Amino acid sequence: MGFLSRLFGTAPTRDSASAAQLAELNQRIFQARSPQDMVAAFLAKGSLLDRRMGAVDQAREHYERALGFAPAHPVGLLLACELAVRAGDVGQAAGLVEGAQPSAEDGSLRASFLLARAVIARRRGQEPTARDLLEEARAADPALAMALVPGADLSDLLRDRARTLGEALLEECGLHG
Repeated sequence: MGFLSRLFGTAPTRDSASAAQLAELNQRIFQARSPQDMVAAFLAKGSLLDRRMGAVDQAREHYERALGFAPAHPVGLLLACELAVRAGDVGQAAGLVEGAQPSAEDGSLRASFLLARAVIARRRGQEPTARDLLEEARAADPALAMALVPGADLSDLLRDRARTLGEALLEECGLHG
């Protein structure tokens, strides 16, 4: 496999719109003028691969590439964490978010990190810790009130928040639905 094939990767395409968006993101990666542009393109491509094309392993690779350029990128960490949670790799998920401190000004993003940590705590059987983290998340973003409902599936809530972040990345790149 050549350098460009390894850099851009290949993925199954479900429709011509996704294939065109994938090609556009490959072009953005190739033409990136700054590490920030490269990170944004890799994250957007990872989201496209995961959410719209079902290519989870390739999405993971693109999130890792983005984090290689910006290891503390909060959206990259959260997207990679959610993917690790979905894959059942709680250790990897924890390693991605436990030390991360997103800006307190962005309550929604901070709440998403707290939610991710709560999911991890719950999967580890640490229910009191999970409840405390959920309370903190709710204080940071009152929209998370539903997370405190007994029986709520926190993993689904985390997946929804990650999907929203991924779609926002695609929109920032001018790639809509």
